[in-house]
Amino acid sequence: MPLRGKPHYIFNDDGDGLKLAPHPHTRERATAPIEYLKDTPVDCFCWCLVDGVASYDSKVLQTIYDLYDRDKQCSLSQSDLSRTLYRQGIDYLPILIRRTRALGKAFYASFRMNDTHHKSHPNGVLASDFWKNNPQYRLWGETDALSYYNAGLDYAFPEVRRREFAAIREVAARYDVDGVELDFSRVPYLFQPGEAWANRGILTRFIRAVRRGLDRIGAERRRRIGLMIRTVFGEDRLAHGGMDVPRWIRDGLMDILVMTDLANDCNREVQPWLVLCRKRGIAFYAAIENGPWIDRRNFHDFVENPDAPPHNWVVRQSSEQLVLRSRAVAQNMLAQGVDGIYLFNHTPRPIPVEYFNPAGQRPKLPLCEWGSLETLCRRDKQYLFWAGLPIYVEALRPSQYHQTIPFATRGPDIGARASRVVLRFRQVARRFPHVARYRQPSIVKPGFVTYALNGRPIPEERIERKRQGPGRIPSGFRLRNHELVEIHLPGTALRSGNNTLAFEIPKYPHERDPYVFIYEFEVDVRFGNACGLRTAGTKPSRQSPRCSTDRTNRAT
Repeated sequence: MPLRGKPHYIFNDDGDGLKLAPHPHTRERATAPIEYLKDTPVDCFCWCLVDGVASYDSKVLQTIYDLYDRDKQCSLSQSDLSRTLYRQGIDYLPILIRRTRALGKAFYASFRMNDTHHKSHPNGVLASDFWKNNPQYRLWGETDALSYYNAGLDYAFPEVRRREFAAIREVAARYDVDGVELDFSRVPYLFQPGEAWANRGILTRFIRAVRRGLDRIGAERRRRIGLMIRTVFGEDRLAHGGMDVPRWIRDGLMDILVMTDLANDCNREVQPWLVLCRKRGIAFYAAIENGPWIDRRNFHDFVENPDAPPHNWVVRQSSEQLVLRSRAVAQNMLAQGVDGIYLFNHTPRPIPVEYFNPAGQRPKLPLCEWGSLETLCRRDKQYLFWAGLPIYVEALRPSQYHQTIPFATRGPDIGARASRVVLRFRQVARRFPHVARYRQPSIVKPGFVTYALNGRPIPEERIERKRQGPGRIPSGFRLRNHELVEIHLPGTALRSGNNTLAFEIPKYPHERDPYVFIYEFEVDVRFGNACGLRTAGTKPSRQSPRCSTDRTNRAT
């Protein structure tokens, strides 16, 4: 039975749920991705079907299954359960859709509107003949990430739009989907640089045509087929992609709008978009990625900076860090009143074998607690504020002049007496750049830099410094010997909402006083439960009471 009303908790699987499946490959195992979500609060399942090629039995696009035969080195060819079924003449998609609907969850077919994974493997299974044979359609003017994104297709060409529209129409007409997702966020590059905003009307008309096509199919079925759009935060990024999202909202082109910054930035404010969507009756969701992401736009155009993160840097994190950080992002978004949470790429790779056996004992799922403020309340969290860093501190500059990190920690359990707070960042000194060269130690003496949280000075006894060796740090920057600084405070030091951490060097400057750079600011809020996860069978109530706390305005 399909979901009625708008979903609260959306889960996107990029297709690897079946591409990394253990043998034996039987049709009964095709429901594993949705079995993974059984007895969880997730009520809408997005399944990626097109990312340049089709992962279903398409008549209008090349399928990934046919391209497997060309790429003998592809490690997925033998593990992909959907490929095995395809070779047996079995279409796995109706099986997966029926099981999704039987569990009371909506099924949305997801389409990546542009994809550039094949830039890394131009003869691989994601490189279609259409892409290979039509270089004139590519985004050759795009230089971001050392031209990684110029493998995308230019939507200014009608042939590109017709191809994508045909696939969307085919899936909506052939399969009993509840809706379609247009994912503009994975590669938010759709037109040549400098032409994108002028071409925004092309993209708007394309979406309007998709909406009308879904309405015609829905009228035949006597039920509406939903349209979800996923895109990126940031007016500059939207303009660079030719995405006139305010117009899309005003025209009511979508039922659901999902936005992401691709970085799990805890400082992200959603109110302007939320207000626009509420006026038009459009549901608004904030996305939680499966990990932090770096800014892949060029730092130095074509000359690589060896100390900056490489354009293809991947942030590695433990399963515990994933849980702690996802809790923090979810709580910050839910506390702002979004209609729900959208999870991208949180399917484990591979799916645990227990989910291919419905009778098996299932592991605990952290996502069970990420859908409501009640289930998140008083659970340990880690807020990341890597965006906009590093900043540098110089002598005698007052902290309010660009030596302050603003950060948001939202939720009913922030400021509770029962919690403890740890502020953490990396600190390294570099020589004063405006005089002749001299040797500058990268470690400064305690007290050389002072810190203040929300205007209150932090005493030295609250500060712990740990020396770190040279090398790449998790965010990708390469540092010399440096310090990992931790500030330990009672939970009452934090405000629910906006906070500031300020830095100063309280001395008159000397020509050899260093600049001190700050990287990777993080905030831990701890209640002593580590990653105590609920079991898969725990299903929180939507109408749960607010978590009560004993917040106070006292600081350190």
